[in-house]
Amino acid sequence: MNPKKTERKLITRMIWIGKTLTILQSLPLDNYETFTADEGKFLNAKGYLRRGMEGLLDLGKCILENYFSIIVSQYQEIPVKLEENAVLTKEESALLKTLANYCEYFTNSFEEIGKEELYNICKQQIGNLWQLKGAYSRWIENNFQTAHILH
Repeated sequence: MNPKKTERKLITRMIWIGKTLTILQSLPLDNYETFTADEGKFLNAKGYLRRGMEGLLDLGKCILENYFSIIVSQYQEIPVKLEENAVLTKEESALLKTLANYCEYFTNSFEEIGKEELYNICKQQIGNLWQLKGAYSRWIENNFQTAHILH
């Protein structure tokens, strides 16, 4: 493991995740009619939600591979291994498992995700996405020297 290279990779991903979540949060999540009125915003929401979830899962996978030398092949394994290695708490691991389920659903579903379903997922999960980003920030700050730039 090259600590500086790993640290740069993690920080770059954290910044990207933050930008993605900020864009997702800027969508009209407080009103269903406003959310669905603009087809472009609906499609953006779907893309940013998926990228945000995948970004958090991929960041966890990166931590496991580069810091603990643990290789995982499925999203469902990531929260378990992160909890086992004290990167995430039990509660945070449960949140990430939920996101992993959504991610697999988005990826493997043959049915189109409906507007109401997407709205509800976005509205219900935006706080969890930020919470998990914060958990990763905490872990990175405790394990790398220049991670203070994450704030």
